[in-house]
Amino acid sequence: MGAIIGESLKKINAVREKLEPKLKIANNIVIKDVYIKDLFVGAQAEKVLAFDYLFTSNYGETTGHINIEGSVFYRDTQDKLNKIVESWKTNQNLSQEIALPVLNKALEASQVQAINIATQLKLPMPVRMPVFKAGGSTQEVKGAEDTQEVEAPAPETHKEGGEAPAEQPSE
Repeated sequence: MGAIIGESLKKINAVREKLEPKLKIANNIVIKDVYIKDLFVGAQAEKVLAFDYLFTSNYGETTGHINIEGSVFYRDTQDKLNKIVESWKTNQNLSQEIALPVLNKALEASQVQAINIATQLKLPMPVRMPVFKAGGSTQEVKGAEDTQEVEAPAPETHKEGGEAPAEQPSE
C-alpha cells in the first residue's frame, strides 16, 4: 500500500487591493499534473509520484488572491506508480483512494501558508478559525475549550481527515 512521504512548495503569488465592504472568500485546490520523479533520500534516488497542485484563495471580485503551487510526493510499488500515471494521462482522473489523501495533504500545506500570507497582507484568513463566545448565565469568561477528533495515520499510509469548505463569507 502506498504512502505520502512529503510535500514541497514551488511558487506563491499573493495580491491585496482595496477591501470590499462585503467580502466572499472562495478556496479551491486542483491537481494539475501527475508524474514519476526521482526523489533523493540521502544519496539514494527513489522513484515516487509527484502530484503538482494549485491552491487558490480568491477574495471577492477585486480585493485580492493567494495562489500556491506545490507538489505532494507519494511512494508505492513501481507497477502501481505506472498505473496511476497512465490513468492520469488517459482521463485526468484519480481514484478516491489516491486523490483524497493527496488533496488533503496539499490543502493542509497550503492553508498553513495562506493563513500566514493573509495575515501579512492584512487580508481576512482564508479559513474560519475557532472563536470564544460568552455563554451561560454569567458574563464572565474564564476560558474556553476547542476540541476536534483527528484520525491518526496508519503505519504505512498517510490519511488526513476533514474537508475544507469551498467558500466562506467573511465576518
